[in-house]
Amino acid sequence: MMICRACGAENPDGAKFCHRCGTDLHSQEPQPPKQNQAGPSAPAPKSPEAKTERNDTVCPFCQATDCQPMQKSETEIQNKGYHWGQGCCGMFLLGPFGLLCGLCGTGSKMKSENTLWWTCLKCGKQHIALADAKRKWEILMSGLPVTGISAGIAAIIMKAILRWLFGYGFLASAVVFIAPIAFSIYILCCGITEAEKEFSQELGAPIMEFLSDDEKNDRFIKMLVAIGLALFVVLFGLPLLDLVLGD
Repeated sequence: MMICRACGAENPDGAKFCHRCGTDLHSQEPQPPKQNQAGPSAPAPKSPEAKTERNDTVCPFCQATDCQPMQKSETEIQNKGYHWGQGCCGMFLLGPFGLLCGLCGTGSKMKSENTLWWTCLKCGKQHIALADAKRKWEILMSGLPVTGISAGIAAIIMKAILRWLFGYGFLASAVVFIAPIAFSIYILCCGITEAEKEFSQELGAPIMEFLSDDEKNDRFIKMLVAIGLALFVVLFGLPLLDLVLGD
């Protein structure tokens, strides 16, 4: 058994690269296994909450064991202009002067990050390292509440459009009230589903298989929080919009 000095992961004898971090194991001196002077001890039972790991050196598409690591640098340049969602929300709360809230955060921002990918020398396909995939997943989960608020604001804008198209009346009012709520929940569910598909394609396997029970519960709770925030924004924003429109 070879121990990676970079991350401490255990790798089988003869492995070229660490399956977790991609470090070249041949550039390291082999470390003898640690021995307990008090005698062999029984293996510790696995915790049911332990995260599932996999050998990233094995291609998930063709099961070949000859994968080479590579670092990908992803640079994203965001040119942020006027935020119509913030402007509309500010208008509901502060009146016409609230439209200036849409100018907050305008400008250009550049974000760069490195991710570890593995290239299969047999089939030529690439897959992302599990550690980096889970890191990106945590970033996605942490942004769900903000996404819920954005979905609620989008639903309010949808309400204004529907009111302009269908006008007033009992049936029209029912449609105008229910449609934005259903729309906000729909885009949240579709968004998280598409994100899971993208992560699974990058991994070459379903992302849910590598999440612990705590991470799955966290996903469920944050999804409920996002839906709750979206409904809160819609239910409190719709009466304000009716006041602005003179309903």
